[in-house]
Amino acid sequence: MTSDPLRAEAVRRVHRKRGLQIHALWFVLVTLALIVVWLIWLRTIFFWPLTGLAPWAVGLAFHAWAVYHPSDGEDRRVEREMDRLRSRRPSLD
Repeated sequence: MTSDPLRAEAVRRVHRKRGLQIHALWFVLVTLALIVVWLIWLRTIFFWPLTGLAPWAVGLAFHAWAVYHPSDGEDRRVEREMDRLRSRRPSLD
């Protein structure tokens, strides 16, 4: 563990962004696979892959929002948790 809070925050943000990238990659891969299946084997008038992809796209948008626009409430929750951890840690003075 590192004692530098700036580094810890940077590491946390990098992990969150990496998680979003992985989420987006899976969305693209599954979208392409479903479209290929629809085009080759099950082509119908109704574009059925949309029934699963639309809600997933909304979830991906919320994930991106959470990564790039964290709420002030989240910062307050982090500060409260840090205060709790400090109060549990034995004093080294």
